[in-house]
Amino acid sequence: MSPAPFSAELARDEAVLRFPYDEGLRQLLRAIPGRRWDPAERAWCVPLGPEQAEALAQLFAGLPDEPDITAELQRAIGRRRARRRREECLVELARPDTDWWLSFATDAAPEPVAALLEHPAVREVPAIGRALIPLDDHAAGLLEGLDELRGGLRLSEHARSALLERSRQG
Repeated sequence: MSPAPFSAELARDEAVLRFPYDEGLRQLLRAIPGRRWDPAERAWCVPLGPEQAEALAQLFAGLPDEPDITAELQRAIGRRRARRRREECLVELARPDTDWWLSFATDAAPEPVAALLEHPAVREVPAIGRALIPLDDHAAGLLEGLDELRGGLRLSEHARSALLERSRQG
């Protein structure tokens, strides 16, 4: 029996994913905040925060063939997913292409998610339960209009820094 074409294990508190080149999978992984390509290991590495764990669980569930996922990683994903705060929309920084984008789970707090989905250049990525909006003036305006304390919105430190840098550049 040949090994599964897609394998995933836990290493250094990251999911380490290996699979033959697949442009669709590569694009999905690039939309997950914090992911990185490790050229020495020839693997994608995804930090296991609660939001990333949710995205990975959805990605694994949507694969056409059963992935080979270690029990240790499956348990870690389950624990991290249980820590998700779905009553808040966590906006994070991601780089799915050559530009930086703001990324958020689409099943989070309904009010901020609905507002962010109004961005004219929104990219929904249902295979990982996320959406992306470009880091632009329109996104900054949408976020400014949402009350971070009252409205169930939270910016990651990276997203906050990127927005501040953008406003400084004018």
